[in-house]
Amino acid sequence: MAIVFPESFTQFLVRHTPLSRAETEILKPFLDVVCLGADDYFLQAGSPVRKMAFLLSGVLRRFVFDEQGNKIVLQLIDENHFVADSEGFYQRTVSASYVQAVTSCRLLVIPLSEIDRLRLLYPKFQTAIYLIGQKQLLERIRHDEFLRIGTSSDQYHHFITHFPELARRVPLQDIASYLRISPSSLSRIRRIKK
Repeated sequence: MAIVFPESFTQFLVRHTPLSRAETEILKPFLDVVCLGADDYFLQAGSPVRKMAFLLSGVLRRFVFDEQGNKIVLQLIDENHFVADSEGFYQRTVSASYVQAVTSCRLLVIPLSEIDRLRLLYPKFQTAIYLIGQKQLLERIRHDEFLRIGTSSDQYHHFITHFPELARRVPLQDIASYLRISPSSLSRIRRIKK
């Protein structure tokens, strides 16, 4: 069955890569739609990175466990973003982190082997993959800059102001972990803000 490309995916590619609308059509046979339920994994630490995806709907969290077994949320990912373990993807190694659905998710998934095929068949895709990786890295840096500035209260205020949809859809314990504060501190900050 042919994949019906969501307009958001086509627009993303046309806006952020050198691909034209017609060239994005070449991708269709290489992609699969994958649905995840809440708490299902897209990637698991220690597993080879064999795919990347574009998140069509839902929210994902990327996390690791510290030495005490506590979950440390590194990234919260919402719609219209690519998802991969970047280092594992580019270095062809195992994933260093977990990527798990916070909510039900729909993803357009492309296996690494198909990306390699696309690079050989259509050299323009090499540039497109590079630009997607650069955009993903820059967004992550920009989104996380606020975590190094100000108090925990300032960081929470920035988060709810700049990412209101994520604030509504992500459990408080994940927001606390992402902000690097305890859940009790986050509860106190939320009470003061009201």
